[in-house]
Amino acid sequence: MFQSPTHLPQLLPPNAYRSPDRYAVEFECLFKRGWHLVCTTADVPRAGDYVTLDIGSIPLLVRNVGGAIEAYLNVCPHRFCEIASDPVGHTETFCCQYHGWEFDASGETRRIPDAPSFKPMSKGQFCLTRYRTATCGQLVFVSLEAGGDDLRSFLGEAYDGYARFFSDRYEQVIASDMISDSDWKIGVENGLESYHVSCVHSSTFGITPPAEDCTHELSPDHTLFRSVTRSQPAFLRWMEERFARSAMETPTHDYVNVRSYPSLTYSRTDTVTFVQSILPLGPGRSRHVYRLFMPRPGRNLLDRLLHRWLRPRLATYWRAVFAEDHVILPRIQRGCNASVHPGTGVVSSREERIFHFQRHVLDRCGLSEATGGRDQGES
Repeated sequence: MFQSPTHLPQLLPPNAYRSPDRYAVEFECLFKRGWHLVCTTADVPRAGDYVTLDIGSIPLLVRNVGGAIEAYLNVCPHRFCEIASDPVGHTETFCCQYHGWEFDASGETRRIPDAPSFKPMSKGQFCLTRYRTATCGQLVFVSLEAGGDDLRSFLGEAYDGYARFFSDRYEQVIASDMISDSDWKIGVENGLESYHVSCVHSSTFGITPPAEDCTHELSPDHTLFRSVTRSQPAFLRWMEERFARSAMETPTHDYVNVRSYPSLTYSRTDTVTFVQSILPLGPGRSRHVYRLFMPRPGRNLLDRLLHRWLRPRLATYWRAVFAEDHVILPRIQRGCNASVHPGTGVVSSREERIFHFQRHVLDRCGLSEATGGRDQGES
């Protein structure tokens, strides 16, 4: 059941999902600090593999350098060109695409074409900006601040869950990055409630789970949702049990979603685990990083055949789930962009994790609940 016996107020007004001033405050207080999932080790398995992406207006290049995952500002110190532009790629030499400046793992210049024309230049004078990286299981995180908490401290109690359900006992099935014309908070809040399931996911999840089958846990740095499956076909139950045991897990026959603030989440069943990172790109625009995993099959021939049969079907199913969300999110944004609204909004007890998230945003950004987090001058 849910913790709140009544409905709750909507703490963030529509303007909070479109205001450039609010976006700037949130980025400074929530995203320049902490850690953000950018990819997985499966995305960059070989030395020289890389991915590029933005967090806000900060372009990143994440590269496998001799087996270590390093992150750099994707801007050359020479004339400020992007070092690499492809979303994913592989290069034997780490060099800028414009004039060929080469860099070593530390970001220092290793080779400069026509170097004598740049005299005098001291060692280390023109280097790439590096960012801290850390891994948890197969998940790769980047921090935009030079100091601060390590990854384990940042994720807190949820750290062990990420390490456990994205360990090498699982293999990556889907790697998908989607750009959404919606504020980052809209995507987060969509994942914090099951109320929309019957409308948005009628062809995949089906119906909204009954309240008596749902549980919420609310912690300072994360929240949890659990839904118990009380009845299912015997074949599906048998299949879930085999998959869980192949990952050395005890079958639970439930669905669990954990949201780590500000914008990281993972969900698990006995057959799949998936992780999502929502990265802001600007007011009303965000990147959604999805990675879906399955337990690796054991040596048993039946398990391997079952895995081979189920893998493409699960991938198709979950791609459909992601696509359903990405249809509705821009529509929510367009509603928030309207110049007139019918009221201040309301949050049901089923949606209480949204209230908890909004209060977290206000607290971390130093905004008052009494004003609803409104910008100065907003009515």
